[in-house]
Amino acid sequence: MLAKHKAHEPMQHNELKSFYTLSQLVLSTGQFHSPVLRHSKIPYYEVEILDAKTKKQIYVVDKVHPSSTLLDVKHRFHKACPEWYPSRVGLRQERSTSLDGPYLHDSIVIQNLAVSSIITLYFTDLGQQVSWTTVFLTVGLQ
Repeated sequence: MLAKHKAHEPMQHNELKSFYTLSQLVLSTGQFHSPVLRHSKIPYYEVEILDAKTKKQIYVVDKVHPSSTLLDVKHRFHKACPEWYPSRVGLRQERSTSLDGPYLHDSIVIQNLAVSSIITLYFTDLGQQVSWTTVFLTVGLQ
């Protein structure tokens, strides 16, 4: 009887192993995974860009993801208004007519600026930006 039990034991182990491999195969096909949520609850933002001098609306960047940076917003603004490339755009949260105030850094995450779903930023044209290499070559030639 003991010999019969030992012969029966490896059979159970093989059956368990087969069942395990079958279950892994079924799970790998992806049919039993939890359904993907189609309507996410991520709050997207609208970034309203106003002229700092006139307070007139220049453009609204819509559906901005909360993890987007200010540089991402500048790139989308540049697609809509090609004459203002990202390095030429100065953005502030408060309206200021003086040109010496601090501008927001490109690395700031939009969610950190948000008080509501609409973020208002004031645009200042910083003018054509020149690289340091050009400055050093120009000064060196004089």
